[in-house]
Formats: sequence, C-alpha cells, structure tokens
Amino acid sequence: MENNDSIDFYTLNLTGTSKSGDQIEDWISPGSKKNNKVFKLWDKKSALELPVIEKGGEISKFHKILDKEGVPDILPQIGEMQLYKSAKVTDFITGSFLESYGLIISQKAKEVLESFNLGEFKTFPLGIIYKKDTFSNYHFLKFFFDFSPFINYKESQFFVQTKITDPKSQESLNLNSKEEVNNKNKELFKTLNFVKSSTVILNSNLPQIDLFKFNEFGKNQMLISKGLADALKGLSGIEVKPVPSIKKLTTTQG
Repeated sequence: MENNDSIDFYTLNLTGTSKSGDQIEDWISPGSKKNNKVFKLWDKKSALELPVIEKGGEISKFHKILDKEGVPDILPQIGEMQLYKSAKVTDFITGSFLESYGLIISQKAKEVLESFNLGEFKTFPLGIIYKKDTFSNYHFLKFFFDFSPFINYKESQFFVQTKITDPKSQESLNLNSKEEVNNKNKELFKTLNFVKSSTVILNSNLPQIDLFKFNEFGKNQMLISKGLADALKGLSGIEVKPVPSIKKLTTTQG
C-alpha cells in the first residue's frame, strides 16, 4: 500500500485464495439441511415429502430484503458457506451471493471494522465449513451510507467514452449538477452509453465515514478511509489500494 498523505480513500478488494479466485463452493442453507435430514430418515417405501420451497428458492428471500436501500433489522438464518478444498480460511471471504450486498468477515475483522464509522450497519451470524472443520464465528456485514448528496459536480471531471472498444476515446463533459448528469445519461442511453468520471470531488462536509460503496459514473468500488486501511493491515483475504481519482475537499477549499 502506498503511503501517500494526499490520498483520501482506498479501495477494499477481496482477493480469494482458490484457483478460481472465489473461495465458496456451496451454500449449505437451512432449507437444504432440512431436506437432507428428511432424505436420510426416508424409509424408501412411503412417498418422499420434502418441505415446500417458495418460488425462486431460498436465495430469493435474501434478494428481496437486501436489494432495498438501508440495513434490515432481521434476515433469514443464513446457514453455512462451504469452501473449496483448494481455498484457505481468511478474515474476508469471497464467492457468495451475499457479496453483492456486503462482506463476509471473521470475528477478528468484525472487531476491527466496528471500531470505525461504518454508517448504518448490522452483522448477521453464519458458519464457514472448510474440509472437516466448521467455523461458527463468521458474520455477514451489511452496511449503508449515501454519499451522493456530497458530490461536488462543479469541481468533478466528467467524460463520455466515444468508442466502446477504446477507453482512451474520451470527450469531456461540462456537467454542474446531478440533474445535468441524469439528463445526459438519458440522452446517452439511446446509444447504450453513460457519463463517466475521471475525478470525483466530495464536499468538505462529508462526514468522517470509514467504509462505503461508491457506485456512480462507471465506478463500482468499496471505499475505506486511510485510518481503516491502516487498521486492516495483517488481515487476510483483502487487498487495499489508493484511489487518487476520488477526493474530499478540505474545509478551506469548500
């Protein structure tokens, strides 16, 4: 990690440890456990009656809840995630459908993260199965912070990529508000294009937030503060890199 005092934010990337990158081979849900139990007790003479699973399967329950903004008060019981034999047990685990909504973390990582400002957040217990061992001290962390009201459009730099196959084909855009960006995106949608940014400036009144998802202008990143980046050193399953293209104004700047 670069030691650069001018860097305001860092990306938190999950690295994985198996050959494919993802660590999770299978989700052992509560429903599948019940089915396995029923199957084992089946006498193979009577009709096999398995519990009814709702349309879309168990995973649909999670999508319905987690697709909404904010953090839910409760989640269905998660169960366990089984790792590939080629993987390793790390503090941050990758490869689950839950990854679209948050982080799967160890108790050690949980204690570090909870000592920082995560905005609105909640953790939900789950287990990690690796070979013959089950680790019950893992958690799914769901967090939420809306950074969008703090974007300084006038100071940020926007562009449109004129050739889809050529990332360097950039045409600068002068956009000074969220409304102007939205209107431009409506126009570009006709050609399956959208507004991108080379530099995003956040106003100085942005709260001291240590973890949030940045998903605007073609960027989809999990951002952390320098303080959290330093605190996460030594934890496994992640890679932290500086992000010079997203800056926060100082109080004197605005």
